[in-house]
Amino acid sequence: MSDTQERSRHPLTGRTAVVEDDGDSAWLLLTHIDGFKIAADCWLYNRRRFAQSELATWPRDRPPPAPDDFIDPRALRNKPLSGPLTFVWDRQGESVAVRAEGTIFGFIAAGEQRGYSQYLRKVGPWGAPFDARLYRRLFESDGPAALTSA
Repeated sequence: MSDTQERSRHPLTGRTAVVEDDGDSAWLLLTHIDGFKIAADCWLYNRRRFAQSELATWPRDRPPPAPDDFIDPRALRNKPLSGPLTFVWDRQGESVAVRAEGTIFGFIAAGEQRGYSQYLRKVGPWGAPFDARLYRRLFESDGPAALTSA
């Protein structure tokens, strides 16, 4: 059960981007063209601290939060994102980023299963650290194709 869930559907590809905060962590999810099955994900932040050892018994039906040794301390939030979320789509509708509170929290690049997070400090099952050069190439070189608020 999620505390918050916001979504944006791309008008051309039918892909849907979802930000879901389940009270433990928040993720950006991107669907296949059918708009239903998840194609890729991007960890965004945790709602509390997690030790690596906690993940050994983590329920398989819930996305695992990133452990403390993978994240920047600024990744800890005691509540969901405030204000409107903005989904930034690339021109093809295959890549998506999420912006809130004046910050790009993360993005998913076309064809990749894991995203790039502002608060990850090393590569792992939660994705990779934010890649500013790739972000600019995908979303700023010709300007984004679509900006949608949740």
